[in-house]
Amino acid sequence: MAQDKLGPLYPLLAPAVRRLIDRVAVVKGYLHSVESAGIRATLEPGSDARLRLTAVPNPASDRVIGAVTRLLSRARGEIGAAPIQLGLRKGPPGSGVHVGGSFPMRRRPGPLETDALGVPTRFSRVHVVDATTFPAMPAAPPTLTVMANAFRIAEASCSS
Repeated sequence: MAQDKLGPLYPLLAPAVRRLIDRVAVVKGYLHSVESAGIRATLEPGSDARLRLTAVPNPASDRVIGAVTRLLSRARGEIGAAPIQLGLRKGPPGSGVHVGGSFPMRRRPGPLETDALGVPTRFSRVHVVDATTFPAMPAAPPTLTVMANAFRIAEASCSS
């Protein structure tokens, strides 16, 4: 990739590029859903009803990312690394793997919500068992929690 970008200058710059690449670490982080952008889902009425998804920016995400970047910059001596602002990229809403909260579980579910068994309002024999039933998404990987919730719903649904 560096060779493609540098073209004919690559042979001259290759030693410096290799030294730089040996010292670079890429870190990917996730925000809690409270600080993340959202996605609004709207069902457009009509005979050819369509689901429209619209990004809903959240100014808190820029503040949190800025605070983390400043914290890492201040701790660069202790951690032996420093963030490079040029490399900072915030993905668009829904681009990460920690997406959820679209149909949160509630004791008394309303429209676009589910009950404790993941059953959406006005449905029967349909169970949502992934992270869409979570009321909020943590920054940490939710895989084990999603699996435990799916198991709980399946076990309760099969026994009734």
